[in-house]
Amino acid sequence: MNTQNHIARPDIAQHALLASTSVSVWTARKLDQKVTQETNARHGAASDAGRYNKALIAKKALVDINAAAAAIRSIHYTQTLPWTDEGLRALPIPGARKYSDDIKAAIQHFNTLADQFADAYPQYIDEARVTLGDMFNPADYPHPNDIRAKFAARFRIVPISTAEHIPEGVDDSTAAELGEAIQAQHAQAMDLATVDIWKRAHEAVSAMAERLTAYEPGADGQRAKGIFRDSLVTNVIELANAIPTLNIANNPHLNRIANDMADLLTYYSAEQLRANSEARATVAEDARTIAASIAERIAYATR
Repeated sequence: MNTQNHIARPDIAQHALLASTSVSVWTARKLDQKVTQETNARHGAASDAGRYNKALIAKKALVDINAAAAAIRSIHYTQTLPWTDEGLRALPIPGARKYSDDIKAAIQHFNTLADQFADAYPQYIDEARVTLGDMFNPADYPHPNDIRAKFAARFRIVPISTAEHIPEGVDDSTAAELGEAIQAQHAQAMDLATVDIWKRAHEAVSAMAERLTAYEPGADGQRAKGIFRDSLVTNVIELANAIPTLNIANNPHLNRIANDMADLLTYYSAEQLRANSEARATVAEDARTIAASIAERIAYATR
C-alpha cells in the first residue's frame, strides 16, 4: 500500500490518540421454539427450515433509543479513522475535544432515553400480554430491576503506544523487535487512515454526481423524479471541512481535494440545485471530475 505518494509519514503518535466506544441495547426479541416447530410442521417443512423470533414489546418503544445508539456510533466513525487493532480507532488530536464533547452529549441523551424506557418497562410488558396473545411468556422478559442494565454506552481515549513505552526490563533484542513492530503498526495505521479519507471523499462526491444527474424536476403537477435530500449537499460540505482535521498524515493532495469539494458548493444550496438545471449539470460534472481524481489516488494508494 502506498498512500503517501512519496510523502514522508509523520509520527502518528504525535498526531492522534486512540478511541473506542461500545453501545448495547436490549433487542426485545426472542426465539419462540414452540411457534417455530408448529409453523414448520404446518407447512410440512424441516424442523430447521425457519425460525420464529417474536417482538417482546412494541417496536416504537425502542425507536428513539436505537436512534440514539446509532448517533453515538456515527460520531465515533465519522470523527475517527481506522486503526490496526479491532475495537480501536485513531482520533486526530485537533479533533479530540470536539469528539469528547459530542460523544458525551450523545451518551447522556442515550442514558436519558434508557432511564425513561426502564420506567415504562412494566407498562410495555402489560401491553405485550395483549398483543402477543398465546405467545406471551413472562419468562421471556428480564426482571424490571435488571432491564436498565441491558442498555449501556461508554467510550475511552488512550494515547498511542510508542517504543518509549517498552518497559526497561525488556532485553535489548526483544526491545528492538518490539520497536520495529510498533513502527510498522504506526505506518500501516497511517496508510489505512489516509485511504479511509480518500474513500469517504469519493463516496460523497460520487453520490452527488449520480443524484444530481438523475434528478428530474416535477412538471404539470407531477412529482419530481430522483429526489435528493439536503444531506446530499451538507455531507460533502461537512466532509470537506473535516478533512483537514482527519488528515493526520498531512497529505497535501487530500487538502487540495477538500478545497475542491468545498468550492463545488460555494454558490449553490440544495434548494438552488433542485431549481436550476444548469447549476445541477455544472456541479454534477465537477463532482465527476473530482471523483475521478480521487479514484486515481485510491488506485495508487492501494496498489
